[in-house]
Amino acid sequence: MKCAWLLPLALIVVVSCAGPKTVVNNASPVPRQSPTLLQDPRPARASENGFAVEPAKSEAVPAAFKRIDFKNFTYPTIPAKKSVRLKDGKFEVRSGIGGYLFELSTVNYADLTGDGVEEAIVDLFQLSCGGSCDGGSHLLFFFDSHSGRATLRSRIDTGSLAYGCGFKALRINRRILTLETFWKCHRKGIAVVADSDAEEVGKYAAKSFTRFVFAFRKGKLAQLKRETFPYPAGDAKNYTPEVTVEKD
Repeated sequence: MKCAWLLPLALIVVVSCAGPKTVVNNASPVPRQSPTLLQDPRPARASENGFAVEPAKSEAVPAAFKRIDFKNFTYPTIPAKKSVRLKDGKFEVRSGIGGYLFELSTVNYADLTGDGVEEAIVDLFQLSCGGSCDGGSHLLFFFDSHSGRATLRSRIDTGSLAYGCGFKALRINRRILTLETFWKCHRKGIAVVADSDAEEVGKYAAKSFTRFVFAFRKGKLAQLKRETFPYPAGDAKNYTPEVTVEKD
């Protein structure tokens, strides 16, 4: 469905594009600043492939991150020399019949390295629209905190739901990060991109999904495994990503 940028942006997102909906265990969801932005009217669904769906739970922010406001924060984008500054959790630009939107989805905390200190896992939702919208992609940032300042340790950028390697699920359990994206994909630098032999055809088509397994090794995010599975639904349009964070 095409996004009509002459209408309010909130209507564009609700009608045409699926924003992220968090189903986080032991997580700190970021409250929406506007009831019309990126809301998903669908009820929570049962998870697939063992990713349990549970209501979001509030958690105290670790002391090291108390002074860091991720809703009013500057994030690096692509290309790397550019950045986006969120204000009250969002940043948007309109241009002609299109534009783009960044909005903070969730901030979770977990010890990813085994040193007894929690890191922040920040999910930044990105929506791009021209003649039509791309369904949204996600920028996943992993931050340390030193002297009240956030330091980027690593990141993973997914593709979009419409054009490949869109965000399906993320599970963090005992310092193992399991990421799922639609299509047959591989990691290229910080980005998840489609394999050259991906068989998907058409916007939002999703006949398969890829499961990546990551862990931090010697301070760096290392890929431990990659597998591809069939996705019988065959379509990723309006899909609601799932995020689960389980603590030791």
